[in-house]
Amino acid sequence: MSENSPVAQSSNSNAEKKNGWVGPPTKEWLENRLSKRLCYLLRYGALKEGLHADDQGYVNIEELCTANLLSDHTQEEVLEEIKTSTSWRKTKRFQWKEEHGRIYVRAQYARRLEKSPYHEDCKVPTLFESCIQSVLANIEDYDLDDFPDEFVISTMIHRLKRQKKLNNKALQILLVPTLEHLDLEGLYLTNNILKLVWTKCPHLKTLSLKNCGYIMTDNLMSQLVKKLPNLTSLNLAQCQHLTDNTLKSIKKHSKNLRNINISMVRNFTEACVLDFIISLSNLEQVDMYDVRISSDGRQTLAEIGKHRPLKIVLREFHSKEAAQENPSEMLPHFGKVWY
Repeated sequence: MSENSPVAQSSNSNAEKKNGWVGPPTKEWLENRLSKRLCYLLRYGALKEGLHADDQGYVNIEELCTANLLSDHTQEEVLEEIKTSTSWRKTKRFQWKEEHGRIYVRAQYARRLEKSPYHEDCKVPTLFESCIQSVLANIEDYDLDDFPDEFVISTMIHRLKRQKKLNNKALQILLVPTLEHLDLEGLYLTNNILKLVWTKCPHLKTLSLKNCGYIMTDNLMSQLVKKLPNLTSLNLAQCQHLTDNTLKSIKKHSKNLRNINISMVRNFTEACVLDFIISLSNLEQVDMYDVRISSDGRQTLAEIGKHRPLKIVLREFHSKEAAQENPSEMLPHFGKVWY
């Protein structure tokens, strides 16, 4: 069959549409696709896809390459991507090691390998999986306010979030007092939902509002930190409407804060950021990667690091005591996600 035949032309056209452009896939697109698939497998999906991972999240690369998602790639291509793939901050996404002649790989950060939904060596769903699916399919029929198991609630929130089904109705049911860790990154939130966060989850210790900048204001943040005095970790990255007033509110009400992420927030002034860090003596980690800080300000941060166990992520910041060599380690519970 010639390349000019109608069948061949139709086949090529379908391939082009599938890839999202006219012409064959580019090398850049293929590499980006491989990186995304590795992130899924090594952060979340290894066990779900029938692979084995040890307690530290390492997977044998030979077994990894048997996954259907990697069927178009050789082991050499996969290993090269593992060794070279970096995030937008130029930190490595993956780790690898060699033991007894075999190579094992894992995600550098954000690992939360979901358990296999099936019994071993078969496709029969476990009782836990069947129950979770049933509850999520009928979530509006449940009242979970007195449910005591945070892991189960967090699993349902995480599952719906990844399926892009975590809407306001589901959140109203899943925001319960047992929660101490909550990740709302990138969700479409309303004022009423945020009020439910501080009224129904008074024991929260870890909260991510990353990329919720369309709704987060200084006034809302002030109310939130007043009502959540137990916060130890707070992620405000990309909350673009926040100003120095937010840092002042956190300084006043969040005395237990240990970790904070304020990267990609443009309105914070250097003077307020430095005062914030100096005043909260319990701070252990501050992610302020692209906050504008002068040479004098950087020197101040370096001096603080000499007297306190404080680690800071800041672009082009070099301090033996205070600079974080691997910015990925700034994630709370390094190697895991927020919940």
